Amino acid sequence: MIDRPRRRLLAGILALSGLLSACQTPVVPEPRAAVPTKAVARGDILWHFVHDQCVPNALAGKNPPLPCIKVDLDNRYVIFKDKNGPLQYLHMPTEHVTGLEDPRVANASRTRYFAQAWHNRDYMDRLLGRPVPLQDYSLTINSKTGRSQNHLHIHISCVRPVLRDRLTARHTNFNSSWQPVPGGIGGHDYRVRTISLEELTSPGAIALTTRTLAGAKRHMDQLSLALYPLSERRFLLFATQGIGASAEGDFQDHRCPQLLATQ
Repeated sequence: MIDRPRRRLLAGILALSGLLSACQTPVVPEPRAAVPTKAVARGDILWHFVHDQCVPNALAGKNPPLPCIKVDLDNRYVIFKDKNGPLQYLHMPTEHVTGLEDPRVANASRTRYFAQAWHNRDYMDRLLGRPVPLQDYSLTINSKTGRSQNHLHIHISCVRPVLRDRLTARHTNFNSSWQPVPGGIGGHDYRVRTISLEELTSPGAIALTTRTLAGAKRHMDQLSLALYPLSERRFLLFATQGIGASAEGDFQDHRCPQLLATQ
């Protein structure tokens, strides 16, 4: 049995340990929103940033090519810091592609967008100041009816902690064949399969889905996808279809509470 003075000492040590732990949890300030340089339709703001600001700044040799943090002209994509969430980034193509329903995407035999986004996840690490644990990442793309912008963009952000715990506990139930997710996710029906890094690169997550998931290509405007890493080379690919389908809303918490202190 611990006497009273020792109990007080132990309580003090535990309190100090909790304080030190809290002090080590980073606080990343919310980013400043990018500002349009001309009047544009609300749904065309992201395309305006890419086409009228980021790419011209990259061609002019500006580093970074604001408001983007990266412009890869050879591989035709940009990385953009989203205004929502302290760590969230967007991957977007440099050519105007409206979304998954765009014929250039729907009919493509190879779609590298998710692979490009995955290989640029380290921008989250840089803002955080340390590596993000692998199981805390997630990548999503919304359907035409579940998004606000008419330019294809992949959300690079944090998975919801409760969903992370569920997926890491049950991932061995999934394989390379599409199957329903028991209980759905976020109140919506999903199908899931595994995908390798090689498949993520070619044919790519979108092309693989349209090629192998029954009914996906008939309603591309209602398709939404999510990618969740099991390791550096193996992933879970999720698909849902419906009016307003948003894997972003079901999978991601842009506040990243598992990584950041509350502000």
